[in-house]
Amino acid sequence: MENKTLILSTAYLPPLEYWAALLQHDKILLEAHEHYQKQSYRNRCRILGPNGVQDLNIPVAGARKSKMLITDVAVFDDGLWQKIHWKSIETAYNSSPFFLYYVDYFEDFYRTMPEKLFDFNRQIMETIFEILELDITIGQTKEFIKEYDAEVSDLRYHIHPKIASDFSERCRMNPYIQVFSDRHGFVPNLSILDLIFNMGPEARTYLEQLG
Repeated sequence: MENKTLILSTAYLPPLEYWAALLQHDKILLEAHEHYQKQSYRNRCRILGPNGVQDLNIPVAGARKSKMLITDVAVFDDGLWQKIHWKSIETAYNSSPFFLYYVDYFEDFYRTMPEKLFDFNRQIMETIFEILELDITIGQTKEFIKEYDAEVSDLRYHIHPKIASDFSERCRMNPYIQVFSDRHGFVPNLSILDLIFNMGPEARTYLEQLG
């Protein structure tokens, strides 16, 4: 456990490297004063379905047209995304060993339309803390700081679907059995959903061994 403060962006059902970083620090802050960053994990996650890796994107309102504070970004109600996300999750994981055990933790998030992306992500994160039995308190930044000193682990822009960071390279992920690994082989660093549904109570131990 590092004494450094860890700064993370908000993320939707974040990938395993996000959780590995979180478990390695004793003080964690979510960046609450940045502008929304498109094409990032802030509003997307990756799962493994029958046709391979699938991105699930939450539509947001207005943020793409102008700079908007991340905590002000509203979820766009297109009438479809929740149904698409949940159907995709069911298709990907309903035959996984622990889907029936954990499904009730997540299904309600797709029944009521959330207002703000930041709040929605945080609610899901707190649910995952409960599943993983993590006694963690996460704060929020009070202002935006472009560059932090060496006493802070700043991973806001390093855990990204299109960037392989130094931290990503250090997270050597041993294969675990995935539902469609017979078709696609082992795919590392998917959404935490993949690990929870496939490994159940062993998910936390797996994360603690990363890095």
